[in-house]
Amino acid sequence: MKEVKRVHLARVSYDIEVGAKKKLETYLGAISKAMEADDDTMHEVELRMIELLETNGVKGSQVITGQDVDLLREKLGNPGDFSEDGVGGEDPGPVVSGRRLMRDIDNAWLGGVCAGVAAFFGINPLWIRLLAVISPFISLGSSILIYVVLWIALPSAKSASDKLEMKGEPVTLSGIKQVGSRVANGADAAKRPLLVVLRFMLALGLMVVAFGVVIALAIALPLGVSAINDSVFVKESPWLIAAGGLALVAAMLFVLLIFMLIYAVIRWGVTRRLGVAIVTVIAAGLLIGGFAIGIGAFVVGSAPVDIEHKKQTIFVPVDLEDVKDLTVDAESGVKYIVRPGAPEAKIKYIGRPDSIKDILQVSRHGDKAEIDIEKASLCGVLSLTDRCVFKPEVIIYGPKLDRIELEDGGMIYNTDNQSSLDVYVHEGSYIQLDRGVVNQLNLKTDDISCEGFSRNTSVYINSIERLILNGKEQPLESISRDCFNLTFNH
Repeated sequence: MKEVKRVHLARVSYDIEVGAKKKLETYLGAISKAMEADDDTMHEVELRMIELLETNGVKGSQVITGQDVDLLREKLGNPGDFSEDGVGGEDPGPVVSGRRLMRDIDNAWLGGVCAGVAAFFGINPLWIRLLAVISPFISLGSSILIYVVLWIALPSAKSASDKLEMKGEPVTLSGIKQVGSRVANGADAAKRPLLVVLRFMLALGLMVVAFGVVIALAIALPLGVSAINDSVFVKESPWLIAAGGLALVAAMLFVLLIFMLIYAVIRWGVTRRLGVAIVTVIAAGLLIGGFAIGIGAFVVGSAPVDIEHKKQTIFVPVDLEDVKDLTVDAESGVKYIVRPGAPEAKIKYIGRPDSIKDILQVSRHGDKAEIDIEKASLCGVLSLTDRCVFKPEVIIYGPKLDRIELEDGGMIYNTDNQSSLDVYVHEGSYIQLDRGVVNQLNLKTDDISCEGFSRNTSVYINSIERLILNGKEQPLESISRDCFNLTFNH
């Protein structure tokens, strides 16, 4: 049995045959002399030797033999072939055909992902970085998540062997010498002036976003609680409250994610534990946020069905007796039904009884009247406070009109037979003659040439015998333009 001694390669202890130890020490000495290598470069060489030994099956308690040392010499090259500058003319070692996808922290601007991908494909990192800047706008931000995942998943090219394999170059003594004697652990990249500025700006931006979200949550939470307390039907929908709670949890996870990213930027590195935590928070946030959106969409989508059952109806008198000329300003629209007797308004709404009193306002000047339905009465589902009403429907019963003017919003006019009716429809308004026959409709509109108009004006006619449009008689045919539509519902 051959005598065995101990040897250390890159601080890793091995058993080695006595003859093999002498050959290895001689080889290492020749390398150090030929390459004029410092301690860091020799550490890189020894790391590469460890990789080659493990590839050859030498690890753990196994003994390094003379054949193993010969294999190292064959793979790494002969120091005697080196020129005076420490780099040989040709590498005797094999050329690596494949490349390893790793993060290039030596040329990193942020995490080294773009530089590593560029090295893997053998292209200029500038093109990958330009793609990384543009891609969030194309992928709706999903490429940012992909970058974070790659930053966590890809190993960094720290050793000379990693850097050579990343570019598909042979890992030989000359290759290690070309890479440099210093082990790149990310410190050089982290100290570059441009990178320091980028890190500072990134960390500052993340902090601003985090505190902005915290402030938004601090404001939105009491407002949401107040809206639920004031709502007439949200309290009856526990699913909507649950959706709000899930959304709050998702927002808090988002804040936690931002602070974790700030820590990673300041530390300039992502440990495996931190990486797992980041991925877990992202997955949990997406899952919980998705549930919140889904539940909220379902509840809001089904709300109109429930709303119809919750509407209240009241009748209020209106001062429209003997009115012939009516001007309407109602963004939500109004329905007018010709009916003998005392005029009144039927209002269907969701809200508190005292919130309906100011919805319908009527001003009277002789036989002329103006109806105004307050725009402020149209509030969102979660904003049903004392002064809000959700989706009011106004139906007015009154005398037959000779003239109608629509300033804003729309009107449905139901009449029995009448000889003539004057209608003036302003830009963005509409009128629908739903029932009855009008012998002659004198219709006036704003300029229908569509020059300078941004809103559509619409007229729907059920049955007329003659149409005068802006002073000129028109055939009873539909008109369709960018800003004006006239439709006959025959």
